[in-house]
Formats: sequence, structure tokens, C-alpha cells
Amino acid sequence: MKPRSDLCRDLNRLVWSHKRFDEALNLVRSYATFSPPGSMVLVVGASGAGKTTLLRQLQRELAGSVDGWPSGTIPIAATPICNDVQGLFNSKNFVLRLLEAVEHPFYGVHQRLPFSSQGIDRGRMLALEKIRLSYSEPHLRIALEKAIEYRKTRYVLLDEAQHLLKAGSTLKAVDNLDCIKGLADRTGVVVILFGTFEILPIWNRSAQLNRRLQDIVLHRYYRDDHADLVCFEQILESYSQQLPLAQGLSLRDLNEFLYNSTLGIIGEVARLVIGAYSRMVAADAGAITKNMLQAAAHSPAKLLTLERETLGGEAMLAGPPLLSNSPTPTQPQQTKGRRRGRRSPVRDPVSRRESVRLREPGESQ
Repeated sequence: MKPRSDLCRDLNRLVWSHKRFDEALNLVRSYATFSPPGSMVLVVGASGAGKTTLLRQLQRELAGSVDGWPSGTIPIAATPICNDVQGLFNSKNFVLRLLEAVEHPFYGVHQRLPFSSQGIDRGRMLALEKIRLSYSEPHLRIALEKAIEYRKTRYVLLDEAQHLLKAGSTLKAVDNLDCIKGLADRTGVVVILFGTFEILPIWNRSAQLNRRLQDIVLHRYYRDDHADLVCFEQILESYSQQLPLAQGLSLRDLNEFLYNSTLGIIGEVARLVIGAYSRMVAADAGAITKNMLQAAAHSPAKLLTLERETLGGEAMLAGPPLLSNSPTPTQPQQTKGRRRGRRSPVRDPVSRRESVRLREPGESQ
């Protein structure tokens, strides 16, 4: 039996080698390579589909070895889109994180000041830190654009793009996406965002954005596709060969249970397998049993949430587009010149006579 540290490393590597991941990686790599400067690409998928793993692999492939970078350059920068302490997207905090990603010598969120604390007054350090964070957002954006130009950054990878939605309103979320597009326009970088299906409603809000944006889906494995089921069983077999399973137990024999518990999402398979392995270690057992696998599966409530997110996102991708004249949730239609609550200027019928109507064929006057 392998040492536990080696086994965990091998399990993490297994999630990379599967068909759906390779398809999305090849497609994103091609778009990143051949897209003109200022383009934007969105990679969407269900939670656990492997988007963050895809980002890291793409970062390695596009940037190459750090040792091979020309001095002072950062050809690719990556950062997650994080929310502030109130749970909302903060554009200034976002710009600061990008400044940190391109290693600006003065700005950044967690980066220390570019000098040692030895031999300098600590009060002066705190004052400089306060000055650094007190600059206005337009000032920081100009600094970011200049830093990207100086670092010769070509790609910007942004994870957790669905956090753009947490901006207070849909229109504000669209504005945030427009600001990212403006950064791509002014600097010529190719921006690649990674997020869940939640971001789709704002992704297609603007015709101007639609013209510049390309979306790529990191698919799960589908039950009604025979080739997908074959690949899914091969992945289960790969896990079986690595895991200390009980005598006579194979994940391939539990394919129905594992598919229903994960919806064919490989990240969810990895979560379930690691959960079962953790239960084995906690129980000081020598092998993973079927009961451990079942205990590591999602509860019905959690599985229902996963189904709603996944199936709802796929429905948005496959469904018909909204008509151009259909009202949006944030822009309710109102009749010109009339306040809400006021009655429409329509005459009430006089006395009890019927309103004028067309006669039926053959009806006498």
C-alpha cells in the first residue's frame, strides 16, 4: 500500500487526465493563442467541473517556465475575483489584486512594502501603507495599465468570475464586466474568466460585449451519451487502481450510485473519493468500504442544490435567446407620462349598455 501522502498526490493528478478536461483545455488554449489583443474568453462549468485546475494548467502552458521569462516581464497574471467583507464585489480591491499579480513595487493587497522593516521606523511603514491604500480607483487603474505595459503582460486569468454578480444590482454587475473589457481594450491583454453558470445572465446582456466575448463550456459527463459513460467508467477504474478498496469492491461496479451522487462531474467524484479515504483514515481502517463511499456522498438537500445549478446553467446555454424587445428584470417597462398606481385613461362604459363590438357573420342589426 502506498504512503498516504503519495496516495493523495496521485489522486489529485487523476482529475487532470480525462476527456472533457482535455477538450476544454485545447479549446481555451487555441482561443488564447489566436484571439486578437483585447479579447475576452469565458470558461463556464458546474461547481467541481475543474475550472480552477484548468486555469492553473493553462497558466503553466501559456507562460512557460518562469526561468525563461525576460527580466522584469510577467507574461501572464492570474488572480481570483474576491468579494469584500460585506460580501459584495469591490472594484478597487479587484484592481489592487491585479496590481499585486503583476508585482507592482508599491501597490497590492497583501504584498509587503519593497523594503525591509529593519532600520526603518514602523510608524513610517504604517503611514506609507495607509497612503498606498488611500489612492483613488482611477489613479490605481492608470497605475495598473502602466504596470501591464511595463511587464509586457499578454494574458490575465480571473477565477471565480461569478462574484461579479454580487454588486448590488444586475446593471452594476454588467458595468463591472464592461470595466474589465475596457481594461482589455486599453492594454491589449487577452482576459480569460473562469466561473460557474451564474455569470451567464450578465454575459449576454450587451451586444457590444457579445461581439467581443467568447464562451467555452467545461462539460460534465452525460448519462445519455454512450461515449461519455465509457469515459466515466474508465475514470472510476483509474481511481480503483489507486485506492485501498475493500476486497472485491470496485468503483466501476458502483457506477450508477457514483453517477447519481456526482451528476458526472469529475470534481465531485474526486471530492467523494477523498471523503471516503478520509473516513477510512479517521476510523483507522485498512480499506475503503461501500458504506464509507455512501457516507461521503452529498445529502439529498446538497445534491438538489447541485442539480439546480448544473441543469439550470445547461438550460440557459441550450435554450432560446431572449427577444430584443423583452423587458429585463432590472428595467421594468413603464408607460410614458404616467406614474405608477395611476389608472389608465380609458373611459368607463356609460350606464349598462355594452361596449361597441363587431357583429358575428349573419347577425342582424
